Amino acid sequence: MAHAENTVWIDRPVASVFDFVLNGGNNRLWQSSVTDVRPLTAAPYGAGSKFEQGIQGPTGRIAGDYEITESKTPELIRFRIIAGPAHSTGAYRFRSQEGRTEITSTLDYERGDLSRSIDSAVAQQFCQEIRQTNDSAEASAYERLTAQERRVLLLV
Repeated sequence: MAHAENTVWIDRPVASVFDFVLNGGNNRLWQSSVTDVRPLTAAPYGAGSKFEQGIQGPTGRIAGDYEITESKTPELIRFRIIAGPAHSTGAYRFRSQEGRTEITSTLDYERGDLSRSIDSAVAQQFCQEIRQTNDSAEASAYERLTAQERRVLLLV
């Protein structure tokens, strides 16, 4: 199993950042690799909510549908990828400090899933993107996000 983890700070209160991330319809606003997304379940979103999502791969659209498996407002969102080349699991942990929000993103996957499902070039791209480290740039979840912040939550 491979594991990746990354942390970023957002200059917004934790409740608004949590709600923004929980609503998968927002993924295109902060994930540059997301090509399309639509909810498969009605709001309000939480455990059991599912989203159909497309991710830009090297040869076109790749399915990246996911389900929220746990939601603990405003501290934790767990998810699992239910369609696509890698059936990964991950989490977002939220922490408030002086009106800012720290988000720690984790992603776990079995390498076997990748090697059986997609070619090595895609597997290398996947591994490289989730291992990126963030810089000290801070941006609003609703306004300007850096490319690094978009990568933090890649594949949700």
